[in-house]
Amino acid sequence: MKRSFLSLALVVPLTLVDVVDNGRQTSPIDFNKDLQQDTENPPPPEPTHPTERDPLCMDTPPMAVRPIESDRLLTISQQPTFLIYFPYTSEAIGYGTLKIQDRTQSDTIYQSQFQLPETPGFLSVTANLPTGTLQQGEYYRWFVQFDVECIPTGELEVETKTVTLLGWVRRLEATSDRRFSIEAGEPDIWYGSLARLAELRRNNPNNITLQEQWDTLLQLTNSDKLEAVAGEPILDPATIVEDND
Repeated sequence: MKRSFLSLALVVPLTLVDVVDNGRQTSPIDFNKDLQQDTENPPPPEPTHPTERDPLCMDTPPMAVRPIESDRLLTISQQPTFLIYFPYTSEAIGYGTLKIQDRTQSDTIYQSQFQLPETPGFLSVTANLPTGTLQQGEYYRWFVQFDVECIPTGELEVETKTVTLLGWVRRLEATSDRRFSIEAGEPDIWYGSLARLAELRRNNPNNITLQEQWDTLLQLTNSDKLEAVAGEPILDPATIVEDND
């Protein structure tokens, strides 16, 4: 059966930004509130919070690029790659942390520190997990965290905020059909397809076809904020400076 990237089914990413200020956690900013559930083996539901003003001093917030449909929170990789949109410069931020926890979020199975980019753009962060760490069919919670210094709207002094971008990931067996789905740019194995297209765009920034495919994917997210930054560069993958797996 012939497959085409342009025949992708609708995928909507959910971006959730938690802000912790001086040890006191404030309400997260939830840009897409409704998380559809996999009736077979769903992850725990996401919290729902009212959308608030951006306290991070940016018109465009940091965003985790991931699907809202839980049956597409998938990877076939033992070392999954997650994509975020990073709107800051190195003057405001230095390092970030990638953390992966089990389904109950009671056990941290991986944590690493990585160098954040000097300029805004889409950043990929890969978990260098030992083979066999992610069990087939199980859901895991991933977090990308970093501190940012800024002057919030209506304030006069610089404050330090902790941003948390998060999502679920479920590992499946790496079958030939699933590999083909990733190669074809289909969103069913979301994390694999997204990371592959991002890498192709990074290596071929002037390729019109790849740009159109990228634009189409972000349009299918139904996120005005992501569509608005679709033309931003794909940055070099994050450099891991410390692994604590």
